[in-house]
Amino acid sequence: MKFSDWKILNESTDLRKKAEELRKKLEKAGYNIPYVIANWEPFKREGEPEQQSILFTDEKLRTFRVNYVGSGRTFSADFWKPDSNKPVITMYHVDGSEDDFIVAAAEVAKNPSKNVKVQKIVQSKNEYISEAEDKEKLEVKITDPKPEVDLDPEAKKAEKNLEDEYDYSDPDTIFEDLKTYVGMIIKGTQPSLLITGSPGVGKTYLVTKQLKDADLIPGRDFVHVKGRSTAAGMYITLYENNGKIIVFDDCDSVFGTPDALNVLKGALDSYGTREISWLVGKPLKTSSGDIVPKSFEFTGRVIFISNMPQRKIDDAIKSRSFVVEVALTPDDMIKKMRKELPNVHPEVPLPIRKEALDFIEDAAKEAKNLELNMRTLVKAIKILRDVDDLKVAERLILQQCSYK
Repeated sequence: MKFSDWKILNESTDLRKKAEELRKKLEKAGYNIPYVIANWEPFKREGEPEQQSILFTDEKLRTFRVNYVGSGRTFSADFWKPDSNKPVITMYHVDGSEDDFIVAAAEVAKNPSKNVKVQKIVQSKNEYISEAEDKEKLEVKITDPKPEVDLDPEAKKAEKNLEDEYDYSDPDTIFEDLKTYVGMIIKGTQPSLLITGSPGVGKTYLVTKQLKDADLIPGRDFVHVKGRSTAAGMYITLYENNGKIIVFDDCDSVFGTPDALNVLKGALDSYGTREISWLVGKPLKTSSGDIVPKSFEFTGRVIFISNMPQRKIDDAIKSRSFVVEVALTPDDMIKKMRKELPNVHPEVPLPIRKEALDFIEDAAKEAKNLELNMRTLVKAIKILRDVDDLKVAERLILQQCSYK
């Protein structure tokens, strides 16, 4: 088991430390876990904060993961049955000690069931609990798979396209087009660019690499903003970085907030003078405590990267800037993975990387709800590198590709 690539949750809590603590607690509760692996990419489900995970699998291929928020607090646990590709139960840590939660999770993992009674599990295992608190508030949420409908292959394809609503791109030209658009932003030909499309295809990587290749210095010439998506946060960011290229990434929630949407419209506008105003509530302050004016002329340029389908984005936003959608079909995504394979984790032997991609390609033909992107390939390579048992490794890869 290797921990060298495990990401830090915050300055004081890392996944290695958490994994070691959990293994001891689980062993104390009578649950032996031979396989422990990190879920390297943070994830966020609707209505929940961003989380990172530690995944546990035993010899019988019973699998569960414990999910943490940035503070290092346990937030939830997901459970798979041996024959399932997606969690059948999600248990949330609403109250009570972490020890209570882990003991309950270990018992649920042995037999994921809709009839689980968490408080009874905790009470029966009380000898393992160091701090007995309110056990009634440990909640279990059943996440039943969506019923499958018998459809012919063409109908299934049409249903998936309707659900995704992406306009799939020609892989031979779309990335060249994207480079051309970014180049025009760099030269100042156009003040704004909206990039939409499926996650994990390389939108952010291409943009930031092209900015750096143009000898633009991060912080001085351009800034990359992730997740700062409130109306006030966006307004302050535009003011503090006026005159620079601002890359807004993973900020899709602005599309659901009228105030944020209006601020974004002002920033994306293609008129010669772009006046941005903030007339809502009390005055805003910069990160250094200075008062932000209620209006100012924005002279910077904006690249907004979104995973939303272009057709779901407000027409008033699209009309103000260059727009390009980068979305690949599963077959085209596999081709892109093969093309990029020499550059993905080059420190890992090539046969392992090829084996990871071969498994993903085979799984794509059989598995339902398979998530295909470059992040999937990275996860598969890391799992195959660290897990010697091929059967276990393939199961973990399938879980990491099928979390929708």
